[in-house]
Order: sequence, then C-alpha cells, then structure tokens
Amino acid sequence: MILYEHCSPHQVTVLESARQRFQTLGHTLIPVEFYYGSLDYGWTMGDKPRPAEWMCLFPEAQSISNYQRFRTVCKLVKQHKIDVLVLNGWYGLFAWWLVLIKKWLGCRIVMVSDSVHWDFPRTIVKELPKKMLMKGVDAGFVAGAPQAEYLRSLGVRADRLTTGNDVVDNNLYAHIPVRSVPENRKIIIGTAARFIPKKNLAAALKTLAQVAKQHPDVQLEWRLAGRGPLEQELQQLAQEVGAPVVFRGFVGYYDMPGFYAELDLYWQPSLSEPWGLVVNEAMASGLPVLVSDRCGCGPDLVTKETGWIHGLSQEDMVAGLTSALKSRLHWPEMGEQARKLIGNWDEKRYSEGLLQACFLATGQRDGQMRFSS
Repeated sequence: MILYEHCSPHQVTVLESARQRFQTLGHTLIPVEFYYGSLDYGWTMGDKPRPAEWMCLFPEAQSISNYQRFRTVCKLVKQHKIDVLVLNGWYGLFAWWLVLIKKWLGCRIVMVSDSVHWDFPRTIVKELPKKMLMKGVDAGFVAGAPQAEYLRSLGVRADRLTTGNDVVDNNLYAHIPVRSVPENRKIIIGTAARFIPKKNLAAALKTLAQVAKQHPDVQLEWRLAGRGPLEQELQQLAQEVGAPVVFRGFVGYYDMPGFYAELDLYWQPSLSEPWGLVVNEAMASGLPVLVSDRCGCGPDLVTKETGWIHGLSQEDMVAGLTSALKSRLHWPEMGEQARKLIGNWDEKRYSEGLLQACFLATGQRDGQMRFSS
C-alpha cells in the first residue's frame, strides 16, 4: 500500500503502471490518496480518473488531522493484511507514528523521499529526530543521487535505497517537435511555477532584464505559466525593470504540452527545489534546460549535452543565462539529447524502483527484478 496526500495526473499515470507491474508478478499494490485534487497546483479528480482499485479516504476534504490519517491507515493495513506500507515522506506526525508501531501493524516500511541537503535549513536539532525515525524504516525510494545521499546521511544503508521516484508521463510530450534554431527570430524562454518566494522569480526577472540590455541584438521573451500570491508584485517588477515577460496565467495539465511547444529554452531558477518535475516535462518536450544549482534534478538530468546549471547570485544567474544564449545554435540538438536522456526516466523506472524497494524491505532478493539505473 502506498500513501499520497493527493496525486498529480503524472503520479496517477506512473502509479497505475506500477500497480499493473506488481500484478503481473503476483503482487498487489494499492494506491491510497487522502483526498482528491490540490488547491495549490489546480489538480482535480477530472484531470486523470483513477481506476476502481484505487482508494480515496476523504474525497470531500482538503485538510485532515494527523489522528484521522493515522487511525484510518492503521485500519486499512490490518484489514488488507499489508506486507509493505510505503510512506510518501515525513510531512505529518502520523507517518512517524506508523513507523513506531510497524511491528504491531505487521508490516515493513518503505520511505519515499525527495528531500536533499539544501531544500530547508538543516540543524542537528531538526535532523536528530529524523535519524531516529529512519532506524525504523526498512528501505528508501528516492528520486536520484542527491536524494539518496541525503537519506544515507540519516543512516539508511546504500543497499537499502532505490531510485526513480520522480518521473512524468513522457508520452504526453512525445509529439512535440524540436524547435528550429532561433537565429533570426524572437527567442522564447519559459518557466512553469507557482508564484511563491522559493521559485526565485523576482531575481530571475532582474536577470532577464539585465541580459536583455546587454544583448540588444537578441530579441527575448520570457513566458511564465502559473499563479500565486506574488503575481501582482512580479507584474509590477517586470514593468519597473523593463523585463520582456508574458504572464500566461494558470495552464492546465493537458494544456502544458502546448506551452512547452512554444519555447526554445526552459528555465528553472528556484532557490529550493527537491527535484523539479517541470524539468522532466521540458526535457520530454525536446527542450534544453537551464536550472539553478538548488534544483535536485540537476546532478542526474542536466549535463553539458542537455543544458546548464547556474548559481544563485545575480552574477551567476546572468552568466548562466548568457552562456545558454551564446549556445542557441546548438539548442535543437541539445533538445534531442534532453529527450533521449529523459526517456530513461519513465513509468518503468518508477515501477521497478518501487518494486525493488518493497523487495528490499521484506528481505527478498531476486536478481531478475533488481532495479538498475
């Protein structure tokens, strides 16, 4: 049984693929959501209907107490005689309680984590309880290398970790043609993000304005898809600094391929991004990518063939965007390489990683089913 607060449409696709993979091997995977949809991201049940085998515990709610979660999950684990309970992070006390009573529940625990060292300030006081908690976890399922390193720092053995947690439905973007060289036309850069401080959009606006002034011969446009509390502030800042920005507003799940199809380059300038699934989406759309060094996907996905990584100072951001622009004649081939690389980060990778984590948690060893990156 795998628990999620709520599933994005991408997660529905990969979880259903995993459920079917488990079934072919004689196992049962039960995806469980606490409620449908997300006010922050705009996901709704209608975006991706769930199969009948899925469970939603509180379909009319958007917030439920730790005690409600804990009591309901305990009942389900006992009722369905669950062997492995997969917890999606430690976002609530109920997850800690479940680890503490796993022997009474009669199950093993797999912890799914996107956390990296830099996503939040780390102190001994904050990390010590996590280290104690992870002693009761039987295996970990993470996105990639930085996420695995973080769980190892909490005491999880390397041979108890599998990767592949953060993937998207690559097929949704496969039809998008790679854009031609933007040599004699406007260059379109894009970002999809919530308008909140950690996305670092204000600094990116200033960076764009500075680069545009330094390269008056290059016609730039930055398209922002999203919404959030900083929207009005960002619009005002764009006017003040003279940044060539178009605010696209909220773009729905099935409209995102159309958004990516308009772009030449994708930019994720975040201050903190445990992974960054929008980078997966952009690469699946055949785009080169520019990301900050605080995007957790960078070490696994961004190479010299697929994009650039920049620091968070204004100087570093300007240098990163400038380097990308200077290489624009190579963007089409970089887009092809990005699509090729992200092709290995798909539903199969997720399914095999989750399956292997469950095997590790229960002490099983089957060489034919072990996940390999």
